[in-house]
Amino acid sequence: MRDLRVTGPTGSLGPVSGASLLEVTRGSDGWRTRLLPARSTILSFRDPSPLASIVYATAPAGGGARVSVAIPDLPVHTAMPLLPLAIDAPEAIWRQVFAAQPRGRLRDVGLDVVVDAGGLHDLAVAGTFEDAQMAAAGGLPALSAVDGAFDHGPGGTRVRFTDGRLQASLPTLFPQPLAGEKLRGELRLSGDDGERRLAMRDLGLVTPDVTARANGELVWQGDDAVPFMDLSVAFSDGNLERLEYFVPTPIFGEGPGAWLDQAFPRGHLTTGTVELRGRAPEVLGTDADFSFTVHASVRDTSVHYLDGWPIAEGVAGTVHIADWRLVSDISEGYFFGARMRPSRWMIRDILAEVPAFEWQVKIDGTTEDAVRYVRESPLRERFRSLVNNVHASGLARLDLDVVVPLVRDEPRVSGILEISGNTLEVPSLRQGFTDIAGRIRFGADGLSSEDLTATYLGREVTAAIDSVDDTVDHTRARMAGTADAAYLARHLHNAGLLARPDRESMPILARLGGETAWQASIDVIDQTEDEAEPVVLRVESALEGATMTFPAPFTKDADTPLPVTVEARFDNTGHRRMRLRLGAWASGIFDLVTDDGGYRLERGAVHLGRGKARLPDENILMVSGRMPRSDLGEWSALMLDPRESADPRTRLPTRIDLTIERLAMLGAAFDDVRLSANATPLGDWRASVSGPALEGVLSVPADRSRQAVVADFERLAWTPVDGARTDTADPRDLPPLRFTCVRCSYGDMRFEDVEFAASRTADGLSIDSLYLRTDGFDARASGAWTSDAGRRQRTRLDVHLSSDDLGRLLASLGHKGGKTRGGITDVTLAASWDGPPSDFDLEHLDGVMHFRAGEGTLTEVGQGTAGRLFALLVLPDLPRRLKGDFSDLFEEGFAYKHIEGTFNIERGHAYTNDLTLDGSLARIDIAGRTGLVDEDYDQLITVTPKLSGSLPLVPIWLVEKAFRKEIFDTLFAYQYTITGSWDEPSVTRIVVERDAPGDRS
Repeated sequence: MRDLRVTGPTGSLGPVSGASLLEVTRGSDGWRTRLLPARSTILSFRDPSPLASIVYATAPAGGGARVSVAIPDLPVHTAMPLLPLAIDAPEAIWRQVFAAQPRGRLRDVGLDVVVDAGGLHDLAVAGTFEDAQMAAAGGLPALSAVDGAFDHGPGGTRVRFTDGRLQASLPTLFPQPLAGEKLRGELRLSGDDGERRLAMRDLGLVTPDVTARANGELVWQGDDAVPFMDLSVAFSDGNLERLEYFVPTPIFGEGPGAWLDQAFPRGHLTTGTVELRGRAPEVLGTDADFSFTVHASVRDTSVHYLDGWPIAEGVAGTVHIADWRLVSDISEGYFFGARMRPSRWMIRDILAEVPAFEWQVKIDGTTEDAVRYVRESPLRERFRSLVNNVHASGLARLDLDVVVPLVRDEPRVSGILEISGNTLEVPSLRQGFTDIAGRIRFGADGLSSEDLTATYLGREVTAAIDSVDDTVDHTRARMAGTADAAYLARHLHNAGLLARPDRESMPILARLGGETAWQASIDVIDQTEDEAEPVVLRVESALEGATMTFPAPFTKDADTPLPVTVEARFDNTGHRRMRLRLGAWASGIFDLVTDDGGYRLERGAVHLGRGKARLPDENILMVSGRMPRSDLGEWSALMLDPRESADPRTRLPTRIDLTIERLAMLGAAFDDVRLSANATPLGDWRASVSGPALEGVLSVPADRSRQAVVADFERLAWTPVDGARTDTADPRDLPPLRFTCVRCSYGDMRFEDVEFAASRTADGLSIDSLYLRTDGFDARASGAWTSDAGRRQRTRLDVHLSSDDLGRLLASLGHKGGKTRGGITDVTLAASWDGPPSDFDLEHLDGVMHFRAGEGTLTEVGQGTAGRLFALLVLPDLPRRLKGDFSDLFEEGFAYKHIEGTFNIERGHAYTNDLTLDGSLARIDIAGRTGLVDEDYDQLITVTPKLSGSLPLVPIWLVEKAFRKEIFDTLFAYQYTITGSWDEPSVTRIVVERDAPGDRS
């Protein structure tokens, strides 16, 4: 065909040229025409796919014909000329549509129309489209990859989108094109009598910033350029950081619009709606016939209400805009981690000449948060001395009344800080006021306190905080109260003099008792001169009512006054010198410098006893003086407390040089001891002790939880002292230990090469190894010292003692006299008792001991003092006790092949049933009880002479063969009971009637 044209009353299609096959058939419903591809032939395909199918039939009503056209596939651009024939729209719209050059494919297009003398009637078109696209043109958006369906009929045109991408440029409303994907929903275009309607139904789009869905319609009447809107747009999953990319903030005007653009730097819009009704005016005004309503729910949102003011974080709530009034109801939010109570902020009139942000907010947080709010807001200029010098913490409620003009004028802020159980600190003190209760008002006139009470270092004090001078930023805090030794120590720690806030951290405070009155003042001044002192601290007390119980002469009763003064001045150069004076007994002087916002001890000195502390030339802490007596355990607790929290970067090297006339250590006393010690800034200590009875070196690491305390002694003469302090420590708090001593003595016992090692466990100490050597034996042991949740302690030891001579072993343990010879001996003892190792007590001892001695001779020996446990063997006195009956066996001592037995030890008693002395002439079996505490016996001894060894062998063999057992020696066994005390036991022979071998029972 060539130049085929289809002409109608409103337009024409064509010319169309091409080559095709035309198939015309007639059926019951009329004539059917199919256009087939030019290269298709009836012979090649049984049912070739047509380009189009046209059915022409008589209209049911008569007087015309109904034409139905079916087109399986059609390029969009080829159908474009038909659109103006079907859809009534302004010519300007069609020019934009054709300029956009639509592309894509139409599928399964069906057209149905009635043709009669009057023209075309009842036109209906339906089909689908795929991969439709068009460029942006005029006010039309750009489309790409759009899929969907369409239909057109007398009621209008409807387009249903199932997928696609859209990009619309609306520069008057949005700074960048509005682009999205997943275009879905429905558009319906209709009109009559000069009115055109564009309706939207669930028209949705997903952009990188929000998911939107629109419902409503736009109505044009006549030649209206601006439609009447009745739209509702629902939003979800919105990124408030890009609010201006999906909410048309410019419609609010320059000031409020710019404020909205920056008001939400972060946040998530969960759901929201924008409703527009009326014709949008060129200039917004309260008299415009246009309403704009916004309602949104937000979470995890930051609110930046004005530059220079703290941002509210984590805000959740709603935002409502109606009648040009913005109201936000906040259900949750935070300032610096402080929780806001439900509150409301608003802009009463968005269109006002000077719109203002108003917020009455109540914040439940800490005083630190409140001070930070002031510090990070314009309020800092009014209260500079406080925010620069005061640090606050604790729970508080801040009531703020904030009015911030959005375009000009100064903000107006006033508030009440209501505090209870709070802390207020200043640089001159490590810890300031605690448990503060009351109200602090602030505003343009400064600050004042109402009903303010406080606790200072654990004690209630009267307190007041006021602005002193309106012309100078000067704030004064006053305090008065009572103190005891622990309280004074905490205060000196606060003043920077002590390392720890307890009285054991300084010797002159460790023995203080009683209570005394004190007064203090702190002035905080904002000075402009470099030499000014912005913070001054003064503390004074006469210590009346306090006692001192140091070793003499360091004693004081409650009625004797002893003035103490502490003064600290802080200047702008960062230097602080503190002086301490305690009567004539102790003095201290310290230089401190600012360091990283705090104070660092640069050098210092403490002098004990009479005299005056003098600053050392080096940057160290020097402790010197003379003490009449001291306890190393107490000093260790003071100097090596694991709770010490000083920063290693700020801790000074420490040097100690003390002369101690009598030093208590390890349960013993040592005279004329010189103690020299040095500590590194990391907290590692190395000390040497020397005196007539000892010489050694101690190494104490800073990390005593993993590294061992090491004591290496060249000599140590350990003489126990009655009443000496025993172990009071919890083994769970003790560090790992290593102890060595080349030459040691304990009472009358001498040891060489003593070694001890213990490591930490979850419930105390593991005694990993203990080794000691004497002339008579070597001993090794291991075990544990533990404590449970109720602080009940228990000690366990597993001991192995070995000797190549039983006699030397007994002699080493203190047995005197006698000439027991030979016998390689091994003793094992598994013992445990309640309490620490120093509470070893036979009365409470539980365990099992096994004893074995090799070949030797047992003679009479006398009992000594150190081998009491071995008295349970009854071995030392056995020859003497039995000599009367067995003089031939024991005259020269009892020669044995071996001795072996096991003892169960229970609460001061040892029980055995298998102690055996096997000699060449006799066998001795011992069973019964030995009282280790009561020192008594209750035992049965069986002595079986080995007579068969000296009789003719054949008769013995014949008798034993006949009765099939060894019977000869047992016929001559003797039994004895031993009862009574160790010193005077009673030995009684037992007469036993025995049956002859042939007797029957």
